[in-house]
Amino acid sequence: GSENVTTLYDVLESKRTLISILELAKADVYHFFVGREASRHGWSLEKPAVREAFARMVVTNAVQGLKQMHDKGYLHCDLKSLNVLLYIYKHHNAKKQGGVFMKAKLTDFGHSSKGMNRTAEATFGNGIFFFFLNYYIINIINILGMARVGTAGHVAPELFKEGTSCDYKIDIWSLGIVMFSMLVPGRLLFGEYTNLENLQKSYDALNKMNPWSNQQRPKWWTDFERLSPEARDLILWMTRFNSEERPTGEQIMRHPWFQISMGNLKQGQYRPKLKYVDMLCSSSIAQE
Repeated sequence: GSENVTTLYDVLESKRTLISILELAKADVYHFFVGREASRHGWSLEKPAVREAFARMVVTNAVQGLKQMHDKGYLHCDLKSLNVLLYIYKHHNAKKQGGVFMKAKLTDFGHSSKGMNRTAEATFGNGIFFFFLNYYIINIINILGMARVGTAGHVAPELFKEGTSCDYKIDIWSLGIVMFSMLVPGRLLFGEYTNLENLQKSYDALNKMNPWSNQQRPKWWTDFERLSPEARDLILWMTRFNSEERPTGEQIMRHPWFQISMGNLKQGQYRPKLKYVDMLCSSSIAQE
């Protein structure tokens, strides 16, 4: 078992499908940040600082989950916001911590790879379905689609280079895309690219942008600029085109973004409505 990887209870297999029975989560990251799951639990994510507080918890737990996988010799190979689940627990110190703490766990290992290197292959197809029941999550994978590695808009560039040996940095890239999608909801940093050419164009365009350029900016640019400089820096570090320039999990956790205290932010700039969000997220991290 692992603190930041979903518990697998059982596996059923037929000629066409593989069914895994997993522990039940409250939501996945996509529906929490883009959908209405956050508001259903009484949280408003309108302010960038509130989003960043929750995102810090998710990234922290995701890094720990990836470390647990990588230490055992596995690559996830399909990390995305739908594959990071959120678990909300009652906290023993309810008055101080807002009554709950939250933990993120990685899920959906249908395309995971044994061994810390794998040959590049990035082909796309459908075939993974989730059903949320009262006590379990039912994950159904179409075995005929098992050759797929990654999801459009999330795949590291080296996976498009046939025959290239890839390592754990492909998961770091995908985590950077997930972090961006949490902080700029409903958007992907480089769009839904499915080939290296489109990714390269989007990547080059982003790297040419600056406050003084006349280049046309994407619709999400204003939301991106509202984020803390530390958040923007970490996203762009994790999504470096050259895998050797991306951070390790340990380097991610030492990044200044994790040292930001919402209480020290300037009034009206990033200040959140909820006073205990940092404590909630900190208590989640402290459980590790």
